[in-house]
Amino acid sequence: YRKIINTNNQINFEIFNTGIETARNVILDIYKIVYDQKNHREELINILHKDLPDINPNERLSENMNFIPDAYGYFLISFVVNSSNDFKQDNNVAYVSYEIVPDGPDLKGFIMEYEPKIINIPSNIGVSVENIGIKPLTQGTAKLYLKEYNDKEEILTLIGEASIGSLASDERKEIRFAWTPVNLGYNDLRLVLESDEDLRQDNNIYETSIRVIS
Repeated sequence: YRKIINTNNQINFEIFNTGIETARNVILDIYKIVYDQKNHREELINILHKDLPDINPNERLSENMNFIPDAYGYFLISFVVNSSNDFKQDNNVAYVSYEIVPDGPDLKGFIMEYEPKIINIPSNIGVSVENIGIKPLTQGTAKLYLKEYNDKEEILTLIGEASIGSLASDERKEIRFAWTPVNLGYNDLRLVLESDEDLRQDNNIYETSIRVIS
């Protein structure tokens, strides 16, 4: 599912009692799941705590909540429901994931090559470019660079540049760049996507290393 950043969104869901007795003292907790980069673990942030009425056998209770996403990327939510007389708790949790995108085009790409290349032999580097936004893109440019260092200073050498052309929402296109590697070992490549129409710029760069052998 995709949602637009900084806009109000409503999530509709159901809670149902599949048992043969009335579920009493029902409590609903909804959590936003974020990844703690520093401690390398998931963190649960409670965004809704609600006491619900008793739920009769085979009864379904419809609920909803509003949320306004304020950051791009994936938004993972867990729904946890408990009652004081629930004898089967292994089915009390449900998850849903949303991808938060801008209200317009959003370019994203990656380098598709993983196999080693042979030094001084011409090769092709395939890249994939996708519009993950909700509106079409009419023009853009893809550039592939070789990234090197000189006394810790980053040096970018352009390998090739290609027009992306137009991309509908969710459309993906493959572009190939000609490259003749001249250095043995791992070569760092950087893909850069550019478009004046792209409303999100923080996901326009992708890097990978390709091994070059003799």
